[in-house]
Amino acid sequence: MIRIKKLLINNFKGVKNHIIIDFQKNGNVNHILSGPNGYGKTTIFEALELCITGQFERVKTFKEVQSNNKNRNKPFFQNTDGQNVLIKLLIENDGIETVITKYYNDDTSPNRARERGRENLPHESHDFFSTYISVGSDDFESIEVDRYNLVDQVEINRLFLGSDVKAALDSIYYLFNYIQQENSIRFLKQKEDEKGESLGFLFGVEQEEFEQSRLKEIVEKFSNQQTAINNEIVQLESAQSDGESFEFQNLFNTKEIAFDKQDPFGNLLEAQALFPKYIEDIDQLVEFKSNFDIEEYYKSLNFIDFNNNVITDESLLNSLLISHIYDPSLIDQITSKNATITKYNKLLELKEEQIIPNDSVVEFFDEEQRVKYELVEKQIVAINKDLGEIGLIMSNLVSANETVWTHYQDALKIKKLSEKNCPLCNSPFKDLKELSDSYILQIDRIKKFNQEKIDEKQRLLESLKIFHDAIKIQINEYLKLNSPTNDSVISIIRNYPNLQPNIERIKNNYLLPDIEIGALDDIFLSRLPLDIIDLDVKRIELRQYLENVVLIRYSYDNQKIQNKELFSLYFDNELEKFNNISFDLLDQKKKYLNYKFHILSNVRLAFLRGRFDKLTNILSRLSSINERVFETIKTHKVEMIEKIKIPFFIYSGKILQNYQQGFGIFIDISPTNNRNNVVLKTGKDSDHDVVFHLSAGQMAVVALAFCLSLNKVYNTNENFKLLAIDDPIQTMDNLNVHSFIELLRNEFSDYQIIMSTHDDFISRYMSYKFEKYNMKATIQNVQNLVLEQTFN
Repeated sequence: MIRIKKLLINNFKGVKNHIIIDFQKNGNVNHILSGPNGYGKTTIFEALELCITGQFERVKTFKEVQSNNKNRNKPFFQNTDGQNVLIKLLIENDGIETVITKYYNDDTSPNRARERGRENLPHESHDFFSTYISVGSDDFESIEVDRYNLVDQVEINRLFLGSDVKAALDSIYYLFNYIQQENSIRFLKQKEDEKGESLGFLFGVEQEEFEQSRLKEIVEKFSNQQTAINNEIVQLESAQSDGESFEFQNLFNTKEIAFDKQDPFGNLLEAQALFPKYIEDIDQLVEFKSNFDIEEYYKSLNFIDFNNNVITDESLLNSLLISHIYDPSLIDQITSKNATITKYNKLLELKEEQIIPNDSVVEFFDEEQRVKYELVEKQIVAINKDLGEIGLIMSNLVSANETVWTHYQDALKIKKLSEKNCPLCNSPFKDLKELSDSYILQIDRIKKFNQEKIDEKQRLLESLKIFHDAIKIQINEYLKLNSPTNDSVISIIRNYPNLQPNIERIKNNYLLPDIEIGALDDIFLSRLPLDIIDLDVKRIELRQYLENVVLIRYSYDNQKIQNKELFSLYFDNELEKFNNISFDLLDQKKKYLNYKFHILSNVRLAFLRGRFDKLTNILSRLSSINERVFETIKTHKVEMIEKIKIPFFIYSGKILQNYQQGFGIFIDISPTNNRNNVVLKTGKDSDHDVVFHLSAGQMAVVALAFCLSLNKVYNTNENFKLLAIDDPIQTMDNLNVHSFIELLRNEFSDYQIIMSTHDDFISRYMSYKFEKYNMKATIQNVQNLVLEQTFN
C-alpha cells in the first residue's frame, strides 16, 4: 500500500525557504497540520496535489477571475522572482521508497503553455514544471535535482494506480483522496440541473460526458449540414428549367465579354454568384439600347472635345488667330528683320569720329558718295598714323626733358652742378631764370608742331560726321516703318506646324464654312503682331465667339446618353456594331445563360441528393448511438446516487447530530429529457432543498458527508488510501467536529489521513480522539515549521 512519507517545498507560494514536512513523524500514519491561516497549510495540500496529479485544480476553477489577455511578471506559485521552484514528494509502496520531483527552472522552463499565449497565466502554470522520478530517499533533502529520470504524468498514474488501470489520477484524486470544502459547498449551492451536470466530475465520468458532448456536436453538425443541403435542394428544384437547350452564339466577336463566353461558369458555386450579375448586365444593355440616342452622344463628344481641348487651350487659340497669315517663310522674314533692326541700332550707337563699317558704306551710299567717303577715311587713317608716330616722339621728348629738368633741380640743391649752365648741352646762361625761360620756350615750340596735325584731323572728322548723319537719316526712316517681333510671337509661329493638323480639324469639323469662317475673318489676324499682348484682346474675342456660337450648337441632352460608357465597352463607339446587336440576340443570350446555369444545377442537384441520403443514413445511426450513450450516462448517475443515498444519509446524520428536523439528509435524482435534476432534502416531508434550511456550518457538514460517502462506496483503489482534507472544521461547531472525527476514526481507520485546522485546541482534540481508537496522529504546527526554516 502506498503511503505519503515526506514533502519538501522550496520557494513555492508562501514558503520562501525550503521546508520538509514529515507525514510519518514519530511513526504515525495520520497527520494534523495546525496553525493560523496564511502560513502554508493549503500550500502543503497544493504541493501534494501537484506531485500526484500534475494539476492545480483550484487554480483552474478560478481561471476566469482575472483577465488572461496580458502577460504576468512571474508565475503565481513562485515566491521569490528569479529563483527556481522545487517540490519533492517521498512515498513508500510495499517497502520501496520513490521520490517524485516537480521542478521549475527560472531560466529554462517555459512560462507559457501555448506558442502564442500570454506569459505566466495561472491556469496554465502546471505545464511549467518538469517531473522526475527516482528510487530511494538518500538525496531527498537535497535541493539539487537529478534530471536524468524525466517522466510524464502517465508514469505517475502507473506508479499510484498500477499499469493496468486506464483512469488518470487527476480525476480519481479529487473524487476520493482530496476533499476541498469550497468545491463541495459550491456543488450544493448549484441549481438542480447544474448539480446533475456536475455529477460528471463527482462520479468520475467527465471523459465520458466530454466524448458524448463531442458526439452530440457531430450529430448537430451533420443535422445542420442535412438541413442546409435540403434547403439547397428545394431551392434548386424550384428553379429547374424545362430542359430546352440553346446553341452558343457569340455577340461580341472583337472583344471578350464575361457573359458572352461559350462556358460562362466554371462550377455551380461560381454560377450562383455570376448568373444574377450576368442577367443584370444584359438587362442593363437592353435598357441602354432602348434609351440611347446616338446623335446626342456624338454631340456630347464634340461638346466635350471642343470645350475641353479647344476653348481652354491658349496655344491653340493663338495659332488659330494667325492661321490666315501663316507662311513657312515667315520665321526667316522675321529673323532677318529682327537682325537688321539689331544691326541698325548698333550703327546708331557708333560714335561720329569712328570709321563706318565697309558693309554699311556699301549699303547706304551710292558710287559717288562711296568715293568721297573713302577719300576722307584714307586721310583720317593717315593723319591718325602721323599723330600716332609724331605724337609718340613728342610725348617721349617732352617727358624726357621734364625728367631731366627735375633731376637737374635736385642736383642744384646739393650744389653738384652750375645753375647757369644747360643740363642738356652745358651752354652758359646769364642766370637760372634765363635758363628756365629758355626750357619752357623749347617745350612750347614742340607742342605747337603737334597741334597743327590735330587741327587737320578735326577738319577731317567734320567731313566724317556728314556721312554718319546721312546713314542715321536712312536708319531712322527704316525704324519708323519696322519694329522688332517679340520672342513670344516667334514661339507661336514656330509651334504652328505642330498645331496645324488640329487647327485644320477644328475648321473642318466645328466651323461652318459659309457662316462661321466668314464671321471669323474679322477676328483672325490679317498682319503679324509684334508682341503677345497684341494677341490677348483678339484671343478673348475669339473665345467668346466660339463659346457663344460654336459650342452652343453642340449642346446635348444628358438624359438621352445615360450609361454612355457601355457604347464604348460593348460597341467600340461604332454605330454599325450598335445596330447589329438586336434585342432578340440579347434575349437569346439570357436564355443560353439560364440553360448553362441549369446544366450545372442539375449536376449539383444529383450530388446533393446523394449527399442528403448518406447524411440521413449516418444521422439515423449516430443519433441512436448518441441517445444510448446519453441515457447510459444518465442511468449511471442515477445508479451512483442510489448507491450513496444510505451512506450519505447516515454520514450526514452522524456529523449533524443536533439537526432538529431529522437525523440525516436525503438525496434524490430525477432524470429528465436532457439532464438529471439532483435535490438534497432535509426530510421526507419536505421537498425543499437543504440550502433553504441549513446554516453555513451545516452546509459544510453536508458537503463533507457527501464526499466521504462517495469515497466509502466507490473507492476501489485499495493500493492508495489517502484522505487529504483541507481545514474541514472551519465552519463547524464543537458537536459537528466531534461527530466528524468519530465518523473518520470508525469508517476510515485504514486510510492515511492528512488534515489541517487553524485551531490548536481542535487539532489536539482530534489527535486525542484518534489515539483513543488506536489511530495515532502527529500534530505539526505549520507556522512554527515555516518560521523555523526562515530563521535557519
